[in-house]
Amino acid sequence: MVQSKKSPDAFARLVRQILLVEKQRPLGDVAAEIGMDYDNLYARVIGRVTFHPEEIAALLRAVPDRRLIDWMLCCTGYIAVERPNAEACGGDALAAALKLADHSLAAMRALCHAEAQGDAAQIDGLRQHLFEAERAIGALWLRLPRAARSGTAEPKLAGT
Repeated sequence: MVQSKKSPDAFARLVRQILLVEKQRPLGDVAAEIGMDYDNLYARVIGRVTFHPEEIAALLRAVPDRRLIDWMLCCTGYIAVERPNAEACGGDALAAALKLADHSLAAMRALCHAEAQGDAAQIDGLRQHLFEAERAIGALWLRLPRAARSGTAEPKLAGT
C-alpha cells in the first residue's frame, strides 16, 4: 500500500512490521546477510538509528518485499517493476498485456463510478488494483524484445 508521508521513522516501522511482526525472516539472518551485527540492525528497525542508503540497498536484497520499494517510491512518478527472469519470458506477452489492459479499463470505469458515489472503501481497493496492474504492465513491457520496446527495428548492417 502506498504511504502518503515519508519519514525515516515510517520506513523503520515498515521494516519492523515485515521482520518482527510478520517474521518474514529472522532478524539475525538478515543482519548477517547484510553485514551488520544484530544490535545495530535492531537499533535501525526500532527507529533509534536511521538506515543509511547502502544499508537500505543491502536490506532490499536480503528482504525483497515489494512494500519496501513502494515506500521509497511513493509520492514520485516511479513504480517498481521486477526484472523478469528467464522463465517469466515465455508465453504470449501480447495476450497477457491485452488481458491486463482490459481488466485495468474495467477497474478505471468502476473507480470513476465509485468516486461519483463517494464509496471510499471501494475507491481504495480499486486504486490498489490499478497500481498493481500498472506494475504488471511495466513488467510485461520489460519482457518484450528491445526492438519492440523502442518502436523501431534493430538496424541491419549492409551485407548481413
